[in-house]
Amino acid sequence: MSKFELVLVIDANLSASMIAEVKEQSEKIIWEWILQEDTMWLMPLAYPLLWQDQAYFVSYYLEKDGQTIDETTAELKLVKWLAKFSFFKMSDYETFLTFSELDKKYTDMMPEVEAEEEEEETQEQE
Repeated sequence: MSKFELVLVIDANLSASMIAEVKEQSEKIIWEWILQEDTMWLMPLAYPLLWQDQAYFVSYYLEKDGQTIDETTAELKLVKWLAKFSFFKMSDYETFLTFSELDKKYTDMMPEVEAEEEEEETQEQE
């Protein structure tokens, strides 16, 4: 069994009930492999998708046989209002981090980075 991250990108124009329906339809396909879920909600996109600059994101940490990815991909393509999805194979040393965990690590790290930058600026001015 291999570990994967599955990221769902859901149309930003949907109502909360429709988003829940897309998640439910997707989870019916992958439910037996879900180890963890992270809902990031509305996030900006790096490039327009479906003429939109933001979308809803849901990420799943999965453990499944790699040979069934093609079958799962075919089933997910049939989920209405699912704008895009991607599977990412994770290596043994990678861990699944939720958006809130990453945000906390970043926030905790920022004072140290800012202090280092101030110190470098001070040294350059001398």
